[in-house]
Amino acid sequence: MKFGIYIHIPFCSKRCSYCDFAVRTKFNSNNLKDYASGIIKEIKNRGPQVGYKNLESLYFGGGTPSLFPTKQIERIMLALKSSGFVISSQTEVSIEINPENLTKEKLSEYKSLGINRFSLGIQSFQPSLLKICNREHSLKDNHKSIELLQGLNFSLDWLFGLPTQNLDLLEKDAKLFIDANATHISPYLLSLQKFHPMNKNRPLDDEQAIMLNNIRTNLIKNNFQQYEVSNFSKPGFKSKHNSLYWEDQTYWGIGLSAHSYFPKQELWGARAWNSSTMKTYLESVEKKQLKKLLDYYPKRKFEILSKSESLQDFCYTHLRTSLGLSEEKLLKKFGPDSLLMVKQQLESFVKEKLIVHKKKTWLLTPQGINISNNIFLKVSL
Repeated sequence: MKFGIYIHIPFCSKRCSYCDFAVRTKFNSNNLKDYASGIIKEIKNRGPQVGYKNLESLYFGGGTPSLFPTKQIERIMLALKSSGFVISSQTEVSIEINPENLTKEKLSEYKSLGINRFSLGIQSFQPSLLKICNREHSLKDNHKSIELLQGLNFSLDWLFGLPTQNLDLLEKDAKLFIDANATHISPYLLSLQKFHPMNKNRPLDDEQAIMLNNIRTNLIKNNFQQYEVSNFSKPGFKSKHNSLYWEDQTYWGIGLSAHSYFPKQELWGARAWNSSTMKTYLESVEKKQLKKLLDYYPKRKFEILSKSESLQDFCYTHLRTSLGLSEEKLLKKFGPDSLLMVKQQLESFVKEKLIVHKKKTWLLTPQGINISNNIFLKVSL
């Protein structure tokens, strides 16, 4: 079983127009230090209960981790090591960066801490679209930060389906994303609640599907592999951390609102998450020496999965990847009755050519990838 840790840094200079994450835009140096101390307490008090020590990945996400002082990141990494967590030369250590926050000096500090993968929140190279998103950075910041990261393992976030965006603007972005020489690109379709103001003037569903096809075609033509619905990488640069989410592996989320998945807890696994309120979170990490890992989370902050819930999650996450949903792995975890039920549920999608079944593995077709969320909604296990 592979194991990774996600650490949430919830501070941002301002909130993006589309953001619904747990972030804080008002803070000072004392807030940052106190928050790091809270994370360290969570590591020391809950770490012994997690059950894993060797880290496949360590991921600093947000928010804007590049706003967080490097000294506080160092404190957190030292706390992990002193609590017995092993960060080896094979561990993927990632940090999310906003283009306006990256400097040559900060990058040097990150590398000295052992951070070896950088996720850059570009979103777009079009000034008009950056303004609509209320992003802090400029086109100049995009190019400057990309130049600093040349020769390193870095990923770019790409947001599409934005208000006023058309195919011409998308093609302009495609060229610049590809020319950036990144090892990994994550294109995300803008996802909003029904009455969100950013829904106005967005491309229609059919055009969004064309955009996704264009992105896929451009990236694959330039030696990127689509290993998951929203993730493309150059050969050998698939994100180890992202892969934990899709391959039924263990991950522990530390910090405000962070989510965890423990597949070996209880019979069919458990999910847990921290409070999104700073005061409540900092109070919760004071708990020590409880009997079970889930005891550290309030009752409304964890769920013990039933077999059907675990099966559904297992199918959805594996289908999102280029490895697909394996009959062998499904049979091993859930048994022959569940395998038969999944076969019956997916049969109609195979007939519609949205899913292909070959070598005892189900895989989304390109058409299936375009409407994957609709497929998952229709599957009832």
